[in-house]
Amino acid sequence: MGALGVDSLGSGAVALGVAARGAAHTSCAPLRATAWALGALMAAGAMAVGAGPAAGGAVARSPAPSRASPPDTPRVSAETAGAAPLTNASDTATGPAMCSTGGSTTARDAPPAIHQESPRATVQVRQVAGSTVYLDLGTRHGLAVRDTLMVLRGSSGPVGCLTVVAASEERSVLTFAGASFPVTRGEALTLRLLRERDEAASTASGRRLGTGATATVGPSTTTGTPTATATPSGPPNSTAAREPSPSPSGQPRQPGPPRLPASGRWSLDLTALHSSTTVGGADPVDVGRTYATPALRLDATFPEAVAGFRLRTSLRLAYRYADPELRTAAGSTRVYHASLERTFGATGGAPVRVALGRFHSPLETYSGYWDGLLVRVGPESLGVGVMVGFEPDRFNETPSTELTKAAAVLDGDVRGPGWRWRFDASAHTVRPEGAAADDTFLGLSQSLSAGRFHAGEDVQVNRDPVSGSWKLTELRLRGSLRLSPAITARAAFLTRRSYARAYVVTEMEDPFGPRGNRVSAGLTLRSGEAFLSGDLSRNTVEDGSRSTGVSGAFGLPGMGPSGRTRVSGTFSHWDGEGGTNTTVAPAVALDRGAGRLRIAYRLGRFSFLGLDRASHGAELSCEGPLGHGYRGSVRLTGQWGGGLRSEGLRVTLARAF
Repeated sequence: MGALGVDSLGSGAVALGVAARGAAHTSCAPLRATAWALGALMAAGAMAVGAGPAAGGAVARSPAPSRASPPDTPRVSAETAGAAPLTNASDTATGPAMCSTGGSTTARDAPPAIHQESPRATVQVRQVAGSTVYLDLGTRHGLAVRDTLMVLRGSSGPVGCLTVVAASEERSVLTFAGASFPVTRGEALTLRLLRERDEAASTASGRRLGTGATATVGPSTTTGTPTATATPSGPPNSTAAREPSPSPSGQPRQPGPPRLPASGRWSLDLTALHSSTTVGGADPVDVGRTYATPALRLDATFPEAVAGFRLRTSLRLAYRYADPELRTAAGSTRVYHASLERTFGATGGAPVRVALGRFHSPLETYSGYWDGLLVRVGPESLGVGVMVGFEPDRFNETPSTELTKAAAVLDGDVRGPGWRWRFDASAHTVRPEGAAADDTFLGLSQSLSAGRFHAGEDVQVNRDPVSGSWKLTELRLRGSLRLSPAITARAAFLTRRSYARAYVVTEMEDPFGPRGNRVSAGLTLRSGEAFLSGDLSRNTVEDGSRSTGVSGAFGLPGMGPSGRTRVSGTFSHWDGEGGTNTTVAPAVALDRGAGRLRIAYRLGRFSFLGLDRASHGAELSCEGPLGHGYRGSVRLTGQWGGGLRSEGLRVTLARAF
């Protein structure tokens, strides 16, 4: 774990100096031009806040939407980007120290060992928001909450690590484990699984864990896999353990300022956007809007916050300027995660896990976010849990008592040589305030990975508040098979219908919406780091409407004299009874050292009810280190066509601790 000095951001002058020195050395020209402004922003934030954000397992998103929603239109996903289940790649890896945030730790908290056969997959980045990365890769690919993934980029090798903080069957939310690195929406990342849940092991023999401790790797007494042991450099009561170590000059080091044990990431962001919309027919009028939003983001984990409990936080402070003015409040404070967590374990007894506060359910994929209490009893292989509390407001993440809810869960994770079976069965009840009917539903999810084959299913049934009968609201089946090292085939089926949670019981209305079905199939071809992927889907709805979707993606390995230039792209086409929609989006990225320059273009064309429109989008982004652990990024965007024109700027200064 890292250590956050309470005065580490206390000096605005120091922050400005760091950004200025980084501006002089970074290879990214736009960063040199904006680092002074970033330094000024950071100086103000440093003097106002005194300590900043972290990445210790926070979820930076609004509460998960209902699973029972209409079938979505085809999209480029991990399937189209060539993602396969995280299966053994039969390659020996060494554990990168980059996956640790540094600082003192124990054997229990030590970074994990890398197995001799390290699972890996390639997936396209769906979205990036501050220190949070969203991937279309989930538990059906073998991923689990608290897994640590090493990110590799072609010939440049490992660039950093990500930790899974929330995962559904098809998607996951990750944050940086250790130092941050450039990640861009739409790029393809190769991920290697370093840690599976509740495993404690070192990344490499003799890796430094922190002051006065090293890690040694040896076989586990239970599994035979490498584990980490923290070995102090001297006896607990020795002088070496009590006194500061000498400086290189031989003089004793002076005690530093008070430090709070924590790990994570903070960032200062400035987002600006100007848009112009053309309205009217024969006499068109341009309507302009301007927005500017400075924000401070903090993701942090305090491993020993109070009484042995770990505190996990994720929050965002922002101010929004708008012209014309908005009717909503200009300032906002959003808390995405804030919980105290601890696992109690007795000799010969079952471990008990407790979480109190705001958290995303780690036991199942149906209930989303909670303001409440979680208790789980049992080992990872089989346990039972209970959650009680309220659902946060989905609009602004504020606490709310409008939706009281409770859930009971039976979950397990069983694995053996070459296979893994995960499951959760849950019962839920949500009680809205007022006259709205209770929402009672059951959920069952499971996934099986065995060699080159993977299969999974999700089932949700809701109780009809009018008749009292049970109705199927979601059934999802999926499977994939690696036919050869170069070819992976997949198929999926989905049927679901919406349910009106705030439904008031009457005899005239039905709280269940029309049923929609979706069938899809896809294929991925891979050769080394290059891949080509495509998917075909067919959607039908009870009201008779039908649509067809085609999507694809490609990625080429590093090219050019240094092999650091990469080309990728996505394609999608949707054809329904109301019209068509086509999008093509190529991109070129150049890696230089720890920095990245990316240029992307998007062409969209849609036809709806006889109206044909085309739109264009362009993006230029640059990310790189500024020195002293700071990273900066500049992103310019533009859009034109279809009666809309906009220009955007996003500048970020971030640091992991």
